[in-house]
Amino acid sequence: MSIKLNNTTSHLLSTKKILSFCCKPEQLQTNAKAHKHLCVVCAIALILISHLGLSLVYSVTIPIFEAYDESGHFAYAKYIATNKKLPPMRSFGQPSVFNAVSDQSAQPPTYYLFAAIPLLFLDVSADLQPQITAGGPTKVVPDPQSDAFPYQNTALAIRVVRLLSIALGTLAVFLTYLTVKTLYPANPKIALMATAIHAWWPQFISMNSTITNDIGVALGASVVYWLSAKIWTFGPQVTLTSFQLHKYLVGLAIFSLATLGIKGNGAAVILYSFLFLCFYLVTLRRQKQTPYLVLSGLFGSYLLVWLLCFALAWLFAQPIISGIFTRLLFNMSTGQSTMSFGPTALNTLAIQLQSGLTLSLTHWSATFKGMFAAFSWGGLGFSDLWYRFAMIGIAFSIIGLGWGLIKDRQRLWIVCSLLLFGAFVCVGFIWLVRFVNTPEEFKEIPGRYIVPSIGALSVLFAIGLQHVPAQYRHFTSTYAITGLAITALAVPFILFIPTYRPVQLLTPANANIQNQTRFVFGDIIRLLGYNIESKSIWNNCANVTLFWQSQADITQDYGLLLESPLSNTTTLKLLTPAHGTFPTSKWKSGDTFQETYCLSSPQITSNELRIAWIAHDSTRPTQVLRLGITPLRTTCDGQPCQAKITIKQN
Repeated sequence: MSIKLNNTTSHLLSTKKILSFCCKPEQLQTNAKAHKHLCVVCAIALILISHLGLSLVYSVTIPIFEAYDESGHFAYAKYIATNKKLPPMRSFGQPSVFNAVSDQSAQPPTYYLFAAIPLLFLDVSADLQPQITAGGPTKVVPDPQSDAFPYQNTALAIRVVRLLSIALGTLAVFLTYLTVKTLYPANPKIALMATAIHAWWPQFISMNSTITNDIGVALGASVVYWLSAKIWTFGPQVTLTSFQLHKYLVGLAIFSLATLGIKGNGAAVILYSFLFLCFYLVTLRRQKQTPYLVLSGLFGSYLLVWLLCFALAWLFAQPIISGIFTRLLFNMSTGQSTMSFGPTALNTLAIQLQSGLTLSLTHWSATFKGMFAAFSWGGLGFSDLWYRFAMIGIAFSIIGLGWGLIKDRQRLWIVCSLLLFGAFVCVGFIWLVRFVNTPEEFKEIPGRYIVPSIGALSVLFAIGLQHVPAQYRHFTSTYAITGLAITALAVPFILFIPTYRPVQLLTPANANIQNQTRFVFGDIIRLLGYNIESKSIWNNCANVTLFWQSQADITQDYGLLLESPLSNTTTLKLLTPAHGTFPTSKWKSGDTFQETYCLSSPQITSNELRIAWIAHDSTRPTQVLRLGITPLRTTCDGQPCQAKITIKQN
């Protein structure tokens, strides 16, 4: 049917009015839904592709072995691929079964069984081991000879297994989308935002681009969250013959058990699935008057799957299952004294819990940094300003959650939010168990313990941002999502690439030295001079650039010791040169380079900085250089001060 518009018409017909002549109303509605669905599919595809791209960039820019415990994780998978069996578990006080920096033989084997598959087809005969730094933001010295493109031998094997982790992490991100789509089918914005938060969370990208079993637990938890959502929204007709519901119950039992075979904190996922099912059955009884026979049948089938899984696994894979249990018992054995029910043990437990809570509250900032964006072995991160901006975005979400609980009376929103928050609490419960066992190891909750619950956190943050009052919603959502994306994109280019870039050697002629010295440490390391920027004080930090030169080929590793007296105490900081990428054992005669050190608040207030080089196998520096800093104030008559250094030799 054609339409002829008259030029004398007083107004133009809108597109919607024109289409209404051509199509029936139900066709218009169908076309709008199809267009909306296509937009959502394209948005999800772009988010997943961006996550894949970021993960690949992270993986390429992080040197091999530099990720937390990666040498131990790789050694575990390599042992399985080479020997076709699980490695023997290290006993207390015994040397490591692996020739690796970290021994992960006490970990359950599921992740490593999958990681070992590509190693069956690769050359892993070379026993390449990382060189550890003396200290500083990095842990492992990069090896440009062994870790150069095109990758070979160990480097190639590690890079390939990292691709497996990337695939697992991307699947976990997609499951977050499916979870929210199941819970909120009429509101795709929450699903898109939750998926974007999960996909662009910097710590999660970093973990899923390296070799770690934490990414396996994260995937298992994401599967359990999705199955929980499917069960919760199953519908009012619940019977013993509901095949679809039983299918999801079986999946919930299997995957919650599977996470226990990946890592010990998979027990948190089992706890979550059990509590969720109990809450779900209680809700069925109260709201839908479901008979007790049906409720007990559902719960019984859920437990029966657990028993069948154990029986079948023990029958066909007894070594693996026994290996899982022995490793789990090994991880829990240090807490035997506190797990008894005697008065003394309970009193000790109470003291440890109080101490753990105090430490966690005191070090909450470090906990947040470790959860959000702290890399290497926790020492490499942004300046505090980045984390403050991130905290603002999370604060917006928390405000939205509170506002939604007050204004939104939909039971689905309240219950689902509480259930997802319960998943986060369960992961925290595992941290609590670990802290009770080994309280001396924990001053904050390690970020890698929280990352497995990132799927639940992403949903919570997205729900909170969508429930901010309407007049502020656009700004807060844009701020949070854009800021997260910028941070995720900035990590490789601001942190990884500059930190791991090979040091740029200088010559004494082209070194721009403002204050020259001729002090020599132990006849092998010369301090050529130092520079202080005219605006050196900012946020209680003074930047001092020191110029170093090797006087001979050095075969031993020395650490730079910065010693600052403060209130009759000593603050020690042992550093490997160039952020850990250029240890002195790689220095050749005549090598000259510069490095900038940030003198923090305690060092500034002490007005003195003592510098020494100390061998890794020694506790005494051979020579000490004193730098007297006079006085470092933030401003001088409204202008930034210029710090001055006077040198005194011991």
